Amino acid sequence: MANSELKEEIDELRAKIEKEADTVLSKERKKVKDKFLKNIEKHLSDMKIIAEEFRVANPDSNETSAIEKYSHKIYEGVAETVDLLQTPQNITLQSVNRFIDSVQKELETLEKNVFSKYIKLLDRKYAKRVKSLNKAYLRVLKDIDETRKFLINKYNTKASIEEGLWILDDILELEKRYLQLLEDLEMQQEGLAKLNEEAETVSSQIMELKNSPLLSEKKEVDAAFSNLQKNLDNSLSEIRKALRKFINKSSKSKKKIDVTLAKEIVTDAATAFANQSSVNGLKSLFSDILRLLESNEIEMKRDKKESAIKHLNSLIDGELESIWKQSRELKQKRENIATELKDLDLQGKIDKLQNKLEGIKRDMKRIIERELREAEKIIGEVEKLTERLKQNTGHTLTKSLPPIPEFVKNSASS
Repeated sequence: MANSELKEEIDELRAKIEKEADTVLSKERKKVKDKFLKNIEKHLSDMKIIAEEFRVANPDSNETSAIEKYSHKIYEGVAETVDLLQTPQNITLQSVNRFIDSVQKELETLEKNVFSKYIKLLDRKYAKRVKSLNKAYLRVLKDIDETRKFLINKYNTKASIEEGLWILDDILELEKRYLQLLEDLEMQQEGLAKLNEEAETVSSQIMELKNSPLLSEKKEVDAAFSNLQKNLDNSLSEIRKALRKFINKSSKSKKKIDVTLAKEIVTDAATAFANQSSVNGLKSLFSDILRLLESNEIEMKRDKKESAIKHLNSLIDGELESIWKQSRELKQKRENIATELKDLDLQGKIDKLQNKLEGIKRDMKRIIERELREAEKIIGEVEKLTERLKQNTGHTLTKSLPPIPEFVKNSASS
């Protein structure tokens, strides 16, 4: 597969940064290689040479004593450890730190699994050999410590240019993963297209049901009833206050007075009107309220009282019956529509299709969610690394990761 434009740019930039780093850090790199790493190599080699004295010709022979077998275990442990450790060919702060970390870790493992386990089982004739081996072991640990100090005090102060190389490596690793994610997403495109087509079909079915004449009529009737409620709220504003006083006054009266209708009007006038089988109950209640206001048995501020009396007279003289009839008609229409809707189960069909649509959308998101989330995270990480690259080296990448395909974004937002 051909290299991406981003990788080609990174390869070119790597060569520039490596050249700049070699110029800035030439003395430090030479000292690390010729002194510190050379010392570690030498003293590791010394450990292996000394370990030869612990070697047994035939460790598996029945004639080999237990102590000799323990001795041979020490030889094997040292030889395997030293052979495992290879000094880096390319000297950078990162490669050297990794090497000395590896040396220290392997020596600690050797100490734990071999030295502390077998040396105590040897007899006195091994004392000199043990002392020599321990001296070489401690010398390597000292070399590691001296190397770390040099890296911190001398090398690290100039190594910001080198960080650019690590950043480029990180970006390439992220790009590799990102391209794999895009490839995985592309493989899902056909399945997503089928689900999207199914979602569009279900959406059309839902819209067709929602736009049915019966539901359109329901919206109109509901809107008309809502307007009636608002109009009554405005026109009965002062009358409601009188009704509340009437309810309060009745609660204190020894005579039992039915205030149910009054309470219903205060709560929801339009529904209260519609629930009356005739207008008589409304006329009777409003006439009582009018009488109580005029006789000052219900006390209100003069202007509010006059407004309430005026509206009550208008209602009683004719408006009340008209409003009552309108509320009854709207109620009947709503009940008829509700019955038809129940018989046709339109809402049930809509709900069923809506659930199906939501299920399709969940399936679409589930297919791409993990890959999309990781891809978006990588884009953010690469942006941060690119900024760090500029801060540490002064170099800027002009190429970037390819965009996330549109079909993925559309599936995620659907």
